[in-house]
Amino acid sequence: MKTSITEEMARIEETMKSLDAEKSSYRDLMQQAEAEVINFERAWREGGLHRKRELQNALFPEGLTWWVKRKVFETGKGLSIHDLGTVFDTLGLVGVPNGI
Repeated sequence: MKTSITEEMARIEETMKSLDAEKSSYRDLMQQAEAEVINFERAWREGGLHRKRELQNALFPEGLTWWVKRKVFETGKGLSIHDLGTVFDTLGLVGVPNGI
């Protein structure tokens, strides 16, 4: 009986260690994601093709279309990249508070 209790306690402790390691990994991933949001330009510049595709899909889930005549990218909602910049400027959504 004592042996089975000892074995069960060891198994539980091992599971707890594993969960702690997983929690730490998630925390690290969240910190990395937050850093990339704050420094989007660097994330784009240093990212590979896969990472750039992820960022593009996050920003433009409906995709981007190149309009040859206007020579602009446009979202599926009809906004050009220039229009989006104007919207962000108007709403004060460019940059981050306190220049961080």
